[in-house]
Amino acid sequence: MTSPDLRQQLANITRSILSEELDFLDLKNGLDRFKDLCLQATGIDLESDAASEYIKLDSGKAIGPRWAGMCIEDLLRTRRFQMGVLKAVTTLLDKQQEPIQILYAGTGPFATLVLPLISLFSSEQIQFTLLEVNPVSFENVKLLFRRMQAEDYLANTLQCDASEVKLKAPELFDIVVIECLQHKLEREPQVAITQNLLSQLREDVVLIPEDISLYVSYINMSARNEQMMSGSTGSKKDYYRLANPIFRLNKKTTYEMSNGNGQLEPGFPEEYTEIAKQDKKPGMSLAIATEIRVFDDELLQMDDCGLTVPNIIADLDHAGYDLNGLHTRYVLGNHPGLRIEFSREACDK
Repeated sequence: MTSPDLRQQLANITRSILSEELDFLDLKNGLDRFKDLCLQATGIDLESDAASEYIKLDSGKAIGPRWAGMCIEDLLRTRRFQMGVLKAVTTLLDKQQEPIQILYAGTGPFATLVLPLISLFSSEQIQFTLLEVNPVSFENVKLLFRRMQAEDYLANTLQCDASEVKLKAPELFDIVVIECLQHKLEREPQVAITQNLLSQLREDVVLIPEDISLYVSYINMSARNEQMMSGSTGSKKDYYRLANPIFRLNKKTTYEMSNGNGQLEPGFPEEYTEIAKQDKKPGMSLAIATEIRVFDDELLQMDDCGLTVPNIIADLDHAGYDLNGLHTRYVLGNHPGLRIEFSREACDK
């Protein structure tokens, strides 16, 4: 198959994925075709041992291409991120004449979040710098652009750890896209990469996702399960309530962690959440919830995707103890994530 045929297929698929009206069947079919096209163009074997291996970094775990490719199948996650990137590009094109420079950290094997853009914009309008640490993913994403005859879109490609890389001309970038995360910001180095890159980029750079927030939340599990099993169109707010945010990752909070020399402090403050008596109801569970603002109105909320499935941490009417509150603190390192310590009293029997 020739490259023009691949590009035409991508254009048709992009229209399906990013159509104004959200139809889940069309979205699923479109993303299945997108993944098949990328596999067909490069011939990568996602079932191989090499494709499954992850890389241990000082800042967390970098997943292998097999798992990165599987993220495409998380329908709303992929659509909302792709739509967010598209809206950011469109917004900036209205304001400047020179090409939009996009820095994309953690491309995986298919550069999933930006590849559709080559069917919507010319290389005179957008340019990519791709960062990827996994050697299999790195070689495959370069091959994919080559097979698509889209190498003119590539300003640069770097095989590197994005949590440590020093950019040569950071002032050039208009948008930075980082999607190296799992739910509750665990294991993968999203926070460390965001810190490292934002410490070098212009203050007006567009960060995607704009905000990732972790909350203590209260969930009525029976109501949640009933709504999900029935396919009800009722509001998800009927079964959960968010308490205070305990960690937020965005430009403002990242800059606040700076010590003034472009370096970021290693720790984050501890937060305490009190559990009120009125929240200790039968059937109520305590959870950590993740909400993501990708860009503008592109949001991922409770149960929208794998990233925002709540992490249940306690049953509030458990017979053996009474929870008064919890201490939480986000930590960096090779096992990044939220550390939780409960404050509790034994119940009278």
